[in-house]
Amino acid sequence: MFSLASSVSNYFSMSDKEANLEKSIFSLPQETLDKVQGNPAKVLELIEEHCPVAMFLGREKAEIIRKELTKRKKSSSTTTEPLLFAELGCYMGYSALLLTHLLELDSPNANPKSKYYSFEISEKFASIARKFVKLAGLEDRVEIIVGPAADTLVEFEQRIRKENDGKYTPFDFVLIDHRKDLYVPDLRILESLNLVAPGTVLVGDNIIRPGAPEYHAYVNMTPEEKREYNYANPSIHGNSFNGRWNLVYVTQSFESGGYHGPGLDQIDVTECVDFLNG
Repeated sequence: MFSLASSVSNYFSMSDKEANLEKSIFSLPQETLDKVQGNPAKVLELIEEHCPVAMFLGREKAEIIRKELTKRKKSSSTTTEPLLFAELGCYMGYSALLLTHLLELDSPNANPKSKYYSFEISEKFASIARKFVKLAGLEDRVEIIVGPAADTLVEFEQRIRKENDGKYTPFDFVLIDHRKDLYVPDLRILESLNLVAPGTVLVGDNIIRPGAPEYHAYVNMTPEEKREYNYANPSIHGNSFNGRWNLVYVTQSFESGGYHGPGLDQIDVTECVDFLNG
């Protein structure tokens, strides 16, 4: 049986590399930090310099995401509408900084209401990430939300709907890059809350290394197959989050290098293109 408490406990059982990265950067001379303050590109370079191997998205995958979203006109430079970007799994904030920068959310021309929301279960990691967000000068563009997705996503949906006069407001883009066994359960939360709708682009990382085969299968299912799957596999988060089988997905897989050792990894780029009545 799935145990969230056990899952969280295992999540925290990690090395000291996070604390070491924080210490190595924020113990640098103030003059050095002043030179990168407010410059996301320089902060990213600093993180890469001091922690070349870690659980980061990486430039190669981020560039694939940028190209795919640009094709779908989801970069801030191609629309005047506010964009809602999100990731499940903030870790130390690297991907939030990298994608906010690459997708031009930090551009002066971007809609001031466009934002990148990063959901993270660990307060320890979120604390480090907030320091990097502040160093990059992106506090107005990146918001880190701490807690289990079953709680924080519900609260977020209620908040964002209230801010939009009661209208459902789905994400434009979601990066899923946290515990691999939670990819599908947490996607089903997003679906149940109508945070995924036609036009939403989902990206699942680490499909091969360390592997997310259930997620890969899920986003490649037909609506009929997904209906059968959801019926046969009750959500670990409760009956309210069984997902929406009638969302139609189109998925492309891209091979890419990664930070999990030698060999290729893969990301799945999935677009919700339609929904069926029912």
